[in-house]
Parts: sequence; structure tokens; C-alpha cells
Amino acid sequence: MPVDPFWECIRAENYILSTNNSSLRPLPPGVFEPGDFAYSEESLSAIFNEYLERKGYQLRPAEERVFNANGRYCIVLRRLSADKYVVCYLATFGGAITIDDIHDPVGQYFGFPLGGQAMWNGLYPLKTVPRWRASSGGAYILGIPVIREGLQNSNLGKRFRLALPELTRLVTLIRERDQVRIKFTSRNWVLRALRIFLDMLKEFADYM
Repeated sequence: MPVDPFWECIRAENYILSTNNSSLRPLPPGVFEPGDFAYSEESLSAIFNEYLERKGYQLRPAEERVFNANGRYCIVLRRLSADKYVVCYLATFGGAITIDDIHDPVGQYFGFPLGGQAMWNGLYPLKTVPRWRASSGGAYILGIPVIREGLQNSNLGKRFRLALPELTRLVTLIRERDQVRIKFTSRNWVLRALRIFLDMLKEFADYM
């Protein structure tokens, strides 16, 4: 989707206003608002398996390889109940800097850049308050929402969150990706993407 300069100016102004006026007051442990960063143990391969099951793909036991969960950050999209949230997890995709560094179809399709200034795959990176740095842990958002419980406060020292207009943009990007289903009509494509994705996770397990 081409970038509209007019709406990019509006987005930049909203980001500045949100940065200057957002309330970053501490919240009670385990309580999060939409846009907040949280932390929990999670496996990216399990997330993609859940996505395929939601889309009606029945994976065989040999295809359901799930790597051990690692502690990773996530972004809260919505609060469902006292301890249940819709979240998206962060990933580094092996320390990828550009889309050319991501070698699996899942990361290329569902990965949204976080922080920085350079436009990536036609998208300006999603902005956070305070400003996010890749060294903080994960420079991409895996745009596959999942429901999780037992989230923990991050160890970042500050309360990081997406600015309100950026949270809205993230939700819009997720919906756009989910609605474009032509790539997922072929089981062969799905299995190829799953195999490459799992191989990538295995190769970069210590850096994800």
C-alpha cells in the first residue's frame, strides 16, 4: 500500500501530541492497558500453529513442531478480562535489519517494524513512548494476535507503550494482512512457509 504523505503528517502530529500528553503512570503488577508492553514466556512456532488452526488447517503431528518458549515482550491490543489479554509478540527474526534479511515467508508477511526512522517494506516503523530501540529486545512485531493470560510487567525500567494512533495503525495492519488470504489457499504454500519458519527459529533460537 503506497504511503499517503497527508496522512503521514497527521500521524506524526498525533504521535507528538501523544508523546507530550500521554500518561505513563505506573500500573499495578499484572495490569495492562491497550498499547502497553508486557512480558511472558512464548514460542513463536506455537503462535503460527494457532493461526493455521484458526484458518482451518489441520496440521499433522510431524508438522506441529513447537520450540521451547522463551521470555519475550508483547504488546497488549485489548483487555478481555482481569487477567486475559489479546497480544502480539515481538521478534528479532535473527537480528534482521531489513526485509531482505528475513528469509522466511512468515516473517516477511507478518513482520511489522518497530522503532527507527527508515521506511521498511513500504511501512514506517511503529513508534513507541518512550522511543523503542532494537537493543531493548525485538525490532519487529509479529502481527498474529493471540489470547494470553499471566502476563508480567516488563523489565525495561520504564512503562513502554505504543502511542494511541500507532496502536490503531497496528490493528489496521493486522486486519489487512488477515484479510489478504490468497497466499493461504494452497496447503503446499502453508507447509513450505511453516517449514522455513521453523528452520529459521531453530537456527536463531538463541537470538529470538
